[in-house]
Amino acid sequence: NLQQPSISHRAPDGQFVVGSQGPVITRGHSFTIICSTESQYPGGSFHLFRGSNITRSESAVSHSASFFFPEADYSHEGNYSCVYEVSVSSRSFRSSASQLLLITITASLLPVIGAAVSAVLILLSVLIIILLLKRRQQQRNNEMHLNSFTKAKLKKNDDEVDYENVKRHENMDHDDSKQDYINVNSDQSEEDCINVNVTEKSVVDKSDDAIYESPD
Repeated sequence: NLQQPSISHRAPDGQFVVGSQGPVITRGHSFTIICSTESQYPGGSFHLFRGSNITRSESAVSHSASFFFPEADYSHEGNYSCVYEVSVSSRSFRSSASQLLLITITASLLPVIGAAVSAVLILLSVLIIILLLKRRQQQRNNEMHLNSFTKAKLKKNDDEVDYENVKRHENMDHDDSKQDYINVNSDQSEEDCINVNVTEKSVVDKSDDAIYESPD
């Protein structure tokens, strides 16, 4: 009787995890199922079963055979087992089936990760746009406030200039009025002085005439 062969698996790119019932292979990645047996007879071959059906057969090399799956798909899921067959003296002998190896195929996380990254990027873009709009609105408000403050300050300066001009004109009018008053008083004094002199001269003349007339 032939010994029961062993069955194992290998994922070259490491895209698998060991579940409670067997390996879980990521869809789209490669994996290999390996069948091996103890050295009893040279040569022989291994048959790979999925369920009760033979899926592949490979010649034994160093009492083992590898069944390579380049791209895992959901159609590859199932219970796998190995059977070793060898011919001795024109007679074929088969071993019993190995233990079952349950292969499970899972969806790739790349699309999920890509979708998550895209969602995060979109969210960040929206937040950046909102922040930029708020900053622009704040800048506009600051500019409007600054313009209002500048206009108010300019108006205040204009009012102060107008007040100073009015005050200056009032002072000039006051000075002119005072000068006119002084001129009027000066002219009046000169006129009064002339009148007094004329009056005094008239009196003197009359006195002289009286003196000349008194001997008669």
